[in-house]
Formats: sequence, C-alpha cells, structure tokens
Amino acid sequence: MNNYTLADLALFGVVWELQEPVASEIAEHKSAISNHQSERNIVIPTANLLSHAESAAAAAKDFNELCIAVGNFPHPLKSFARTISPRIPSPEPRIIIITDSPSSDDDASGNILSGAAGEMLDKMLSAIGVARDDVAIIPLVFWRPPGGRTITEEEYSLCRPFFERAIELMIEDCGLRIVLCLGSGVEKQLNQFSILNPQSSIFTIPHPNYLILKPDAKKDAWTVLQEIQKVISDSD
Repeated sequence: MNNYTLADLALFGVVWELQEPVASEIAEHKSAISNHQSERNIVIPTANLLSHAESAAAAAKDFNELCIAVGNFPHPLKSFARTISPRIPSPEPRIIIITDSPSSDDDASGNILSGAAGEMLDKMLSAIGVARDDVAIIPLVFWRPPGGRTITEEEYSLCRPFFERAIELMIEDCGLRIVLCLGSGVEKQLNQFSILNPQSSIFTIPHPNYLILKPDAKKDAWTVLQEIQKVISDSD
C-alpha cells in the first residue's frame, strides 16, 4: 500500500478516495495512468478562451444565468467530467462555503459536496444550528480533473471569471457576510480576490475529507464553527 503524506491532502476530494477506493475508482486511477499522462500537461488557456470566460461571466445577470454560462463554457476539463454548478439557495444564505474541485461523488451525483464529505459537512453545520439549505456552496473549479489530479493554475484561471461573478452576485443580492473556506488551499486562492465585502467574516476549516481521515482535527474545526455561530447570533 502506498504511504500518503499530508501533501496529498491538498487534493481534497481525492484523498478520501485514495484511502478506501471502490472498484470503479481503482479502474479509474489505472486508466488515468495509461491514458491521461499527456492530459496532465495540457497547455491552457488560450487568450480567446479566457476572453470568452470573462465575457460569459460578466453577461450573467443572476445565478441562474451564471449556472447556464458555466454549463455552456468549453473548459478543457469538461471533456472528462460533468459540470458541477454553484449551489445558491433561496432565500438569502447565511453562510457562503468555498470549496475546491468536485470529488468523484460529486461527479457521479451532479451535486457539490456529496457523499461522505457532504455527510460530514451537514453534521458540522447542524452542530451550530445551520442546515444545508441555509448555505451557498461555490467551487473554485466546476469540473473534476481526470483521475482526481491536482488542478493547474491555468485551469483555475479559466474558472476564475465565473467564480468572481458568483461572489459579485452574492454581494449584490445577499451582502456576503460569512465566508467559510474548506481547506488552506481554498483560502490561498481566495486571497487573490479583492471583491469581497469589507464587512465579510472569513473563516477556514479543514476540508471534511481531511476530518474523516484525521478526526483529531475536528477540535480545531469546532472552535471555528463556534466563532461562526457567534457571528450569526450577533447578526440576528
């Protein structure tokens, strides 16, 4: 058995699969080794494709139009996975959760943060009196990469206009008060943006997949969740 290090946890959704892969995932990873070596080195984006992303995102007047724009965008990863759109509930969400790329469970279900990670997230939210219907979930990337490999900066950049537009719409429609990053990698990406509401409270906890692998980290996550609960209580 391979010995995975903490560095592997940067892959978020992939780590849990690597710990206990099911038969289909074993086949997928074997296939990735033989068929996707060249795909790891895809050079993207072209200037025209990035311009297309920026134009399509800017034209979206609401979340419905934004999700349609994401679904229609010819991102290179779209050849390997289904589109996982941002999840924006109505009425106004209490928390905006930012996560990384979809997992194999997400790709299979079509829903962001599903499977074991989703169950863990729901338990954490329930502990502070928040339901899944009370939160918005926005992934940095809307497609799972082949074999669950690490997302490249070029692949992030093509999704960034849509992510930025989602945040802008959250500011316009909801005020964007509480932002929860799942993992330090997400926080690092989010720090590149300057469009967040100055009044926003930004928190970071480990991704639920990390907490499944490392239960001892739940204590620190609970401390952060209690801080979020206090912000919610103070705003009510």
